[in-house]
This record gives sequence, C-alpha cells and structure tokens, in this order.
Amino acid sequence: MPHTNERESGFLESLDLSEVGTIMWSILGILIIAFLVWLVTRWWFTRQEWKDTSDKQVHRDTDWRAQALTYVKEGKYNLGVMAWFKWSLTFLANEQKLNLKSNKTNGDYRKELKNSWPEKSTSFSAITAQFERVKYGESPVNEQEYAAYSHHLDALTEKEGPDETGR
Repeated sequence: MPHTNERESGFLESLDLSEVGTIMWSILGILIIAFLVWLVTRWWFTRQEWKDTSDKQVHRDTDWRAQALTYVKEGKYNLGVMAWFKWSLTFLANEQKLNLKSNKTNGDYRKELKNSWPEKSTSFSAITAQFERVKYGESPVNEQEYAAYSHHLDALTEKEGPDETGR
C-alpha cells in the first residue's frame, strides 16, 4: 500500500499547475472553435436549402384538392381541413393574391390578402383560424364544423364576376 501512495503523490507533485491550466484552456478553446464551425456549417447548409427550394413549386406539386376530397369522403374532417387550407394557399397564389414563401406565417398571409384582396380577407381569416385550431390545438372537427368551414372556403373561392379574361 505505501508503494501506491508514493507513486500517486509523485505523479501529483510532478504536475505543474500552469501546465494543467494551459491544457484545460486549450481543450476549451478547441471545443469552442469546433462548436462555432458546426454552427456556421449548419447555418450555411440551411440557407442553401432555402435558396434551392422553390416554395411555390413544392406547394403546388401536391394535389391538395384531391387529398381533401379523399379525407372528407373518409370522414377524416381534421385532415380535410388541413388539406383544404393548403389548397386555398395554392389557389390564392395561382390567383396572384398571395406570394407563397416557406418562412411566412399564417398571419403574414392574412395581412397580404387583406392588402391584395380585401373582400376575401374575412373568409380567409375564418378558414385560417379553423386550420390553426385543428393543426396546433388538435381540435377535432365534426361534420357541422366542417360544413361551416366549407362555407367559408366556398366564399373565398367564388368568383365575383368576370375577371380580366372575361370568365
């Protein structure tokens, strides 16, 4: 036993505290630099993904209308509301009333539509509120609530008379 203690005390006595401090600061510096490199790399690649993704095309590639009709036919009203909402965004983008961007919020879309198509903003606000209750509040939708939602959706998408093309 005395042999082990002498060995340990010899090791501890041979350590210079200034060297230990230097080693610890070096390790801490390396860890901070590695973290910063990881953070910058992650930011860079995320930024590149945003540039490479065509927000409008990704949103329009899904046939939200067909999805919504399928969900409603199956009685899955929550999923139907979510699909119809996504379809409404595509509809409004096709009508050139909204500019789809992945970084926009529903509130941003409400403001944009209020400026570009004020007569439809109330209907859009109603379907957006229902969508948010379903999506974020996980609120169930029954047949009557879906009918009310559908009414607002119809009001949003109905034509008010001939447009520039005469339709």
